[in-house]
Amino acid sequence: VCSEGFGAACTSPRSQTRATASSFYTIPSFDTNPGKWESKPSLPQVPQVPQVHPEVEHRSFLNLQVSIMRAMNLANLDVGSSDPYVVCTIPGQLKEVSRTEVVMNSLNPEWNQTFHIEHYPVTGSLLFTVWDKDTFTKDDFLGQALVLTSDFYPKAFRGNLPLTGCPDEQEAYLQVSIEVTRSGLDL
Repeated sequence: VCSEGFGAACTSPRSQTRATASSFYTIPSFDTNPGKWESKPSLPQVPQVPQVHPEVEHRSFLNLQVSIMRAMNLANLDVGSSDPYVVCTIPGQLKEVSRTEVVMNSLNPEWNQTFHIEHYPVTGSLLFTVWDKDTFTKDDFLGQALVLTSDFYPKAFRGNLPLTGCPDEQEAYLQVSIEVTRSGLDL
């Protein structure tokens, strides 16, 4: 049974996570069986510090170019090897910003995919979540990395992000590049 609203807790036979309860909270989502709920790992609780004066915060935005190059040393959760993909979201917004293609049978996948984000909030952050694609069950969580605006603005970021919450405490990394292509700061 789930209470209503975003971030609501659910209880059902399908509610499972592979990480500790302290690193995730439950978000209800529909699966292919109407009336059933499942739990998905979600973002860590990270305080957001305003980076501009509150009076101009609503007029402050950035346009970004984000490249997801590769992941290294992912956990193997399948028979054979994992089939990883990455989902990028802005915490606090319900829709995903982008999703890479699935790379079949790889613990060190290469995507080299670039996408653009328009009107990214200056006080925001980017959450990169790595999943293992499964055909007959829900996708498995492989790890996540949170990047604050201060990590790539005003200077661009290119490097390896350590993934947190990995199964069996696997030490894995995601290589990304983030640069500002336009600034809409009305200071």
